[in-house]
Amino acid sequence: MTLTQTPSLLRLWTRTPIVHRHRNAPIFTASKCRSLISSKSYANGTPKQTPPVKYYQRPITGSRWYLGLVNWEERPWRDRRWPPRRMFVDLLKFTFHAFNFVCATHLFLSYIIGLSPMAGPSMLPTFAVWGDVILEDKITYALFPEKLARGDVILLESPLERGHKICKRVLGLPGDIVCVDPTGHYAPSNQHVIIPKGHIWIVGDNASMSRDSRLYGPVPMALIKARVLARIWPPSRFALFPGHESVTKLS
Repeated sequence: MTLTQTPSLLRLWTRTPIVHRHRNAPIFTASKCRSLISSKSYANGTPKQTPPVKYYQRPITGSRWYLGLVNWEERPWRDRRWPPRRMFVDLLKFTFHAFNFVCATHLFLSYIIGLSPMAGPSMLPTFAVWGDVILEDKITYALFPEKLARGDVILLESPLERGHKICKRVLGLPGDIVCVDPTGHYAPSNQHVIIPKGHIWIVGDNASMSRDSRLYGPVPMALIKARVLARIWPPSRFALFPGHESVTKLS
């Protein structure tokens, strides 16, 4: 005996009108009906109500409204009445997210990680005269200045030209004694320079074409802007600069 075959019996048991289900719905037997009637959901004589299923409709975005991809006959009257308002709200949301993205990118590139092009012969052969792009770390030395080590490749502001950045290698730290040969080679000689506190001694890898501490003297550490992490362009010349390189390579 099935549900569809005993409408009068079920009406007597539940005292509620029969709701005809879809033809593909499962068929309940008499024993199944008795168990449902005796359950808590039917204890007060009211069958358990299921929440209505809402028909999904794609949201109306500004681009879909502008391109005419919205079928207004199938939309509620609020959507049909106020499409410009929806487009204005979507435009405000897009502007807000775009503004946040631009601000976050600016802060990231200004204070954490940055990109800089290289130009000039002073760091040959480490960097080409023109065309190399480097990845710079701006936050490490700002938070942990004690991590500065001999052999690090750094970017700093030129002591002679305000606002102009130069790329050099750290040769000496505060308290070191640097021997400077008059010919430009870094070798033992009679001229000694003791680096004062808060200063460093910088050199270019191409000593014969570099203006560095031989001209500037000890450079204040406050002029340091970033540490060079890698050469990322061109891809064929990609290289990492972990720092702490042996200073004997510069002799």
